[in-house]
Amino acid sequence: KGVHNCFEEELEDSLYMTSAPEGRDVVAKILLEHAPDKLYLQIRINRARLEKATLDDEGDKASFASNLSEYALPGYDGEAKWDTYKSWLLQANNKSSSPDGIDSSHVVLAEIECSKNDKMDNTFTPFLEKMGILGHYLKAIPYDRKMLREACYEWGVQRIIGENMYYPASSGAEAENKMIVPLMLMLAPKSRSASSAGCNAEEASFEKELKDAKAATKSTSDAKTYLIIPKKNSESEKPVTAQHMHVLWLPAVFNEHSTRVSGHFNWGEGEARQI
Repeated sequence: KGVHNCFEEELEDSLYMTSAPEGRDVVAKILLEHAPDKLYLQIRINRARLEKATLDDEGDKASFASNLSEYALPGYDGEAKWDTYKSWLLQANNKSSSPDGIDSSHVVLAEIECSKNDKMDNTFTPFLEKMGILGHYLKAIPYDRKMLREACYEWGVQRIIGENMYYPASSGAEAENKMIVPLMLMLAPKSRSASSAGCNAEEASFEKELKDAKAATKSTSDAKTYLIIPKKNSESEKPVTAQHMHVLWLPAVFNEHSTRVSGHFNWGEGEARQI
């Protein structure tokens, strides 16, 4: 907060045209420089939200079953099923390693070992996909966001793991040398692509058809990816089906360029500014 306040007045006086760095940029750089090489991204979720979350899509269930061993908390030896793991989390004495100690209203869903230089997107998004909960995903925020925003109103989830606030773990055999980055995950009760009834089943079928077609090109010399574009502009949201959407097929390398360009616009990657 003090670092940010040092520059805040100057920023306001110069209508934000000063070359002085913003406090949040300085803090992010300091955090990254002093972070241990290994950090643990701790995924937390509100207990009530976890109780309501279900995996209805067969593809999501299969993905969860295949990848649970990679993300399950130590001590879990039950079946690789969402309901079984969820029940274990809710019933277990799930003591968090968060900076504020034990909070019975929240549950630790997983801890992911990371390098401090890993990008958040490259760590967090695969976790959602592999655990079959990407369709449920609403947003993620720093666990102690209120405290951080009081210190700096612009602070949020940072793009590099080590640029986020990290804390010593408060429990566990390795607590003395273990640093965690707590992240609060917000999930919808049901997946947006859940094939429960009506158009949802049609949407799920359309999505599966596109994913299968994309996967079929992966091992060829002409690998593809795709974008979905509405056929007509409309104020009301249309189902994501072949009837309402165009599919634009692009070379797979498009994803690399999209990541590079979005990183430039969102985070200033590639710019020469020194702080």
